[in-house]
Amino acid sequence: MEKRDSVKFFLRFLLLTIITFILVTVSLVLSFGGGVGLIIGAIIIVINAFFLLSYFVMATTKLIKHIFSKKKDYFDFMYVVNFLFVTLITGVFLFFYFILMAATLVILLPILA
Repeated sequence: MEKRDSVKFFLRFLLLTIITFILVTVSLVLSFGGGVGLIIGAIIIVINAFFLLSYFVMATTKLIKHIFSKKKDYFDFMYVVNFLFVTLITGVFLFFYFILMAATLVILLPILA
């Protein structure tokens, strides 16, 4: 039986969340090394934040498309669950990334000046 699109999206985002946890750990380990490690960790964080934000946009558009679709026989609540899950995870990680990037900037500011 073919999985629904909303369930596939949820499983892909769950995989991205696990990868994000791993990347956060890697970026923190690299950040303890100093200047170049801080820069590489910051680049990893920016790229991962881009992927999280793109999934947020995709979840929002899929939810809006599903709400206004004329072809649906029933309302699939998995789209709402996806939107809420992506919003929660993206918000938490972006808040953490903002704090980590601010700390990186504070550490690198004397070196860059």
